[in-house]
Amino acid sequence: MMNLLFLLALTLLAAGLAGGGNSSGNVAVPEKPVLYLYPEEEMEVTVTLDFDGTLTSTYPAYGDGWTVTARPDGTLTNPATGREYYCLFWEGITDAEYDFSTGFCVAGEDTAAFLEDALDRLGLTEREADEFIIYWLPKLEGNPYNLLSFQTEAYTSSAVLTIDPAPDTLIRVFLAWKGLDAPVEVAPRALVSIPTGIAIALPSAEYVALVFARSGLGIKHGIALSNGVGVIDSDYRGEIRVGLTNLSDTPYTVQPGDRIAQLAVMPVVQAELERVDSLDDTGRGTGGFGSTLK
Repeated sequence: MMNLLFLLALTLLAAGLAGGGNSSGNVAVPEKPVLYLYPEEEMEVTVTLDFDGTLTSTYPAYGDGWTVTARPDGTLTNPATGREYYCLFWEGITDAEYDFSTGFCVAGEDTAAFLEDALDRLGLTEREADEFIIYWLPKLEGNPYNLLSFQTEAYTSSAVLTIDPAPDTLIRVFLAWKGLDAPVEVAPRALVSIPTGIAIALPSAEYVALVFARSGLGIKHGIALSNGVGVIDSDYRGEIRVGLTNLSDTPYTVQPGDRIAQLAVMPVVQAELERVDSLDDTGRGTGGFGSTLK
């Protein structure tokens, strides 16, 4: 039985994406998408690409598609010329939009270690991961922090592959990124929403995550959470954003990597409500604000 493993080791990022994804007027450029083919035995394979955009470069030449002789070690041979390749390469421009509401906030200096672990988990071989990292590391490690977001579904819908014979296993990896290197100024009495590049998955409705202020920011600079305490429900999967307000008369600048809040995960008591006509008496009774100071 033929077992063809196809790997797309790629990343995407155009300069226009940095700082806000596909905002109006920006064009997405998938950079260095490469295709690896691994059959169990030598065979002829044809690959066609239905790309929602314009191809700008291919190697070997794409024409109406690629037809190669693939071997188990990953070697690809052009049957017309006999030239060997280790992958199929293409690039293009597209108007496809990518969602940065979820992802990983990674320090530039930690990029290599993060990608080694992530790409291994996604099924890439060390050679494929190395080629991926070697290409992207110089673009990422110089930034204080990067928002890294795997965009497989969005990518595969804009770059549809047809492989004949159809593979038993198909792995496509697509990583979108943007540098988080722009400080945010919080003007006096202003409200701002700070992206963290962090998303979490709580195990069940029996837990809640609470975002608290950092006391030092409030005491020294008058910076507080605009909503008091942030509540993250167990079914929320989007990016955590921190709302800040500046209660002082002096502008305050938040730098990338600054610690602006603290997160606590706590259990939630699932209370059962019972309707009654009256409540038990207590010493305080119905006394409201200030009643305990009497």
